[in-house]
Amino acid sequence: MASSTRRIVVDDTNPDMMFYGNWAVDSRGSQDGVGNSGPTFQHTLHTVQGDFGSTTFSFEGPSVDVVGRVAAGRNADGSEPTWECMLDGQTTSSATVERDQNNQVLCSFAGLEEGQYHYLTLQTNSNLFSVDYIEYTPSSGNTWNPFRASRTFVSIPSQDSTFSYDSSWVRPSDSGFATVSTVGATFNTTFLGSTLMWYGVIPAGTSGTAQGTYSIDGQPPVTFVVNRPTSSASGDLTNQVFFETPLLTYGGHSLAVTYTADGGLPLTLDRLVVRDQMDTGFATMTASGFSTPTAWPSASAAGPWASEGGFYNGRRGSMSGGVIAATVIGSVLGFALIVAALLFLWRRRRNRRAAAQAPAQGFVPHTGDEKAVGKADTSSIFSRIREKIKKEKEELDYAKPPVETEQLPAYKARNSGIREGVVDRV
Repeated sequence: MASSTRRIVVDDTNPDMMFYGNWAVDSRGSQDGVGNSGPTFQHTLHTVQGDFGSTTFSFEGPSVDVVGRVAAGRNADGSEPTWECMLDGQTTSSATVERDQNNQVLCSFAGLEEGQYHYLTLQTNSNLFSVDYIEYTPSSGNTWNPFRASRTFVSIPSQDSTFSYDSSWVRPSDSGFATVSTVGATFNTTFLGSTLMWYGVIPAGTSGTAQGTYSIDGQPPVTFVVNRPTSSASGDLTNQVFFETPLLTYGGHSLAVTYTADGGLPLTLDRLVVRDQMDTGFATMTASGFSTPTAWPSASAAGPWASEGGFYNGRRGSMSGGVIAATVIGSVLGFALIVAALLFLWRRRRNRRAAAQAPAQGFVPHTGDEKAVGKADTSSIFSRIREKIKKEKEELDYAKPPVETEQLPAYKARNSGIREGVVDRV
């Protein structure tokens, strides 16, 4: 995805992308070799199962692209696969894509208002449809959402001001890629993150190989080799991953690349993709401003980095002694805090219960000894109770309905407050 500005890349496995309907996840890269547009991003795809699927995503920025692939063929009912994208309630029609190719822009929005969040929805009626990733340009001065740090990437174009090419390179003036065919040519930059991927282009009309080395933080160089498949299409091969670093200690790193052997292919750079880039200010940082990590995995040629954090080249990254000690100390402190909190809650509950059982001011607690309550007080209380019962009984008798032997006028008179001296009886 050529661009002249940095963009944030959100893989389809990121929990910020919500999928509805019946989707299947391909995490084995089974479609990586399809077409000439490179492998799927992080070797994963979400593919619709059945005749309906949708996905949603919210972001802040002026532009966004949804990237995926549409397989060749027709739907089960013979119709062409279709899809539509909606942004903030407005719908756009399906884009025209090249079938059976990865890294196709399925829908795109630009010129959006900065500084506010936008809500993107994509839906489709076809099981030939797959979503790979979303790429968007963040708002100016707000290039990172810290709540989306995990498993999110930043795409840095070949024109970025932090990239240092020697004079042998042909640098692009717009959104093209940089290229060099002079053995010994160098490239240098710095980045902040935990892993890096170098994306290049294998130009049309070329064949053979290209060889180079990369070094992280001045460590021994690692050799990488680029091959053009003999069975590939005659056009440009885009979105090609020339190398990928192993998982690094998160922080600032320096990268040095050297073109070491011309086997018929030039060395090209379309973009770098950095994982876990969390600071918008790293564009102006230099290597001298970074501290070299004290522990990082041994370098090796890049193979696909597993989607779960903490794994690379099929092995779990080893933890340093400091990390282990910090984990143990943190666990102990956490347990102590939990115990202290439970003890505090138990004491507060006990005090409240004791306060609830204590007599209110002016009352004498019952001890089981009748002498604890004075006779004068007792008689006074009973006297008031008897008077209240007598009064309530009189009111009930006064308001009761007439008995069968009582005339209605007398009942009315009794209930209206007029006492008749004589009541006629039947």
